[in-house]
Amino acid sequence: MHFICVEEKPLAETSLPQQIHCKSCQGISTIQLYLEERWIEPIHPIKCPLSLLCHQTMSILAATGALSSAALAQRIFRLSPFIY
Repeated sequence: MHFICVEEKPLAETSLPQQIHCKSCQGISTIQLYLEERWIEPIHPIKCPLSLLCHQTMSILAATGALSSAALAQRIFRLSPFIY
């Protein structure tokens, strides 16, 4: 699990409750839900993710050197994001 919460540096004259940002509270709540109830927000997969299509095409071609377009399509469209 990995969280990144980028926030601006608080002003010196602000009180502690005013320094706690919404993203920090959300991150703490998410961690707490996981620790207590093993709950993780469900992932909603993207139908036909084009970035994955491009990445897999380049990766397969780099690994194999060359493939026919039919062989390449057969390998890529067996991946779960592209199966309907």
